[in-house]
Amino acid sequence: MNTRQQIFLATLLCRTAMKSSSWLYWEKERLQIEKCHQLVTSIPIAPDLLRMQLSDCDKVLLKQLPPRLCQLTIGGCHILQSFVELFTSLLGGGLPTALNSLEIRGTIQLPRGYYYPSLERLQIHDDCNSLRSFPLEFYQKLKLLRVNASENLESLSISEGSHQDLTSLAQLDFWFCPNFVSFPCGGLFAPNLTKKIYP
Repeated sequence: MNTRQQIFLATLLCRTAMKSSSWLYWEKERLQIEKCHQLVTSIPIAPDLLRMQLSDCDKVLLKQLPPRLCQLTIGGCHILQSFVELFTSLLGGGLPTALNSLEIRGTIQLPRGYYYPSLERLQIHDDCNSLRSFPLEFYQKLKLLRVNASENLESLSISEGSHQDLTSLAQLDFWFCPNFVSFPCGGLFAPNLTKKIYP
């Protein structure tokens, strides 16, 4: 039985045994798995996968990411931890160079000291309030930053002495972030920033 068949079978078992709303969608360029807690597998490295969404499937392991992946949505405690371990274990980080959109649902601290040169859209739903400061300097091509429900987020930061050019940044959205109070010391050089939503 190949990996695709295993995933389909595990999803059916989830729906039958747990009467859950488990969801699986897999076509050539897109894989979506949601609410399948019984699924134990590694995500296959299908070379044609461009979009992937994994949430509440905590026994799924991420050992690699598809090389052409451009959009990733990920959520759930264990799968997020697997994602961070993958990222930090690979030389230069573990994100495919094609990845331009990342959505994180849950508690995660993206490792500092790594650059994310391809990311253009980053969305974080911080339901456990783990984020206090967001380091802009590691996201050189970011066009949109959206943070939702992060009660402890206080600031955007750039390291002292760093003259980060944020000409790509066009939109900042902070929803339900009541403690957000500060932009980087010395201001934010983002001449193309046209939309700001924050408390």
